[in-house]
Amino acid sequence: MNNSLKNVINLIEVLLFPSYCEICSSFLESFEEKVICNECWEKIIPYRGQICLKCGKAIKSSFYQPHYCQHCLTNVPTFSLHRSFGKYEGVLKDIILLFKFKRKRVLGKKLGYLAYETLKANPIFLKSEVIIPVPLYPKREKERGFNQCEIIAIELEKLTNIRFLKNVLIKIKDTPPQSVLDFKKRKNNVKGAFYVKNSLHIYKKNVLLIDDVYTSGSTIMECSKILKKAGAKEIFVLTLAQTV
Repeated sequence: MNNSLKNVINLIEVLLFPSYCEICSSFLESFEEKVICNECWEKIIPYRGQICLKCGKAIKSSFYQPHYCQHCLTNVPTFSLHRSFGKYEGVLKDIILLFKFKRKRVLGKKLGYLAYETLKANPIFLKSEVIIPVPLYPKREKERGFNQCEIIAIELEKLTNIRFLKNVLIKIKDTPPQSVLDFKKRKNNVKGAFYVKNSLHIYKKNVLLIDDVYTSGSTIMECSKILKKAGAKEIFVLTLAQTV
């Protein structure tokens, strides 16, 4: 099918089956626009404020020299570095919620690119040899239809050629969502919830761990601990957004 015919078919689809942005309700004029309009995507900007050198959490401080946050100083993370693309608010938050809970899987491609932008801004992540997503409990993944972290990991594999590994890190406990718990309960909630299968795939390798949102850090801390116990060398963590 030549490009001219494709363009005609695309135009007919747009005219007969119009779609609207699920953020601002504007008409999606371009066939390439899926669920969210380009203008809304352009409103998403990376976080450029002061952050902890280790966990990447935003720091509200009058001390302008780069430093570790108090939590990392007293509870040294098992991962080497974590970075997020932006704040978990506004359009970015809305898109992540649509992606996760409204089954808008098509959004994963552009969200994967945001993760890639974060990776490029932190070249140390290129030391990663394998990509592993934070897993969902099988029952919850079946209900949702996909694991959102896995979709991001697959997109990153395409963009970086770092190998994506499926079913290496497994969730073995059906825990309540972290978002419904207070900070004090989140650590215990995920304790013992993960297991490494086929540890030879990660033995003495640098792992890029992918999650969607960083809040307390309990999930990635637990996953990193399990991966290190299974023989991983270093753990680098990428998330789409962080709460502030």
